[in-house]
Amino acid sequence: MVAIIVSLVVVGAGLWLGVGQAGTEMASFGWLLVVLGLVFLAVNLYLRRRGFGMPRRRN
Repeated sequence: MVAIIVSLVVVGAGLWLGVGQAGTEMASFGWLLVVLGLVFLAVNLYLRRRGFGMPRRRN
């Protein structure tokens, strides 16, 4: 669940940079963050749907 939230935060930061810094190098970096965040979000949702998860430690 945390990975999905982090991916959404990366997409949000990318949108903020991409739209807010229009015409600069930071805008390009922002759109790169949007693309990477969406890819990570898709992968995380796919793995979550497939039931893949990190093994939990047993005490």
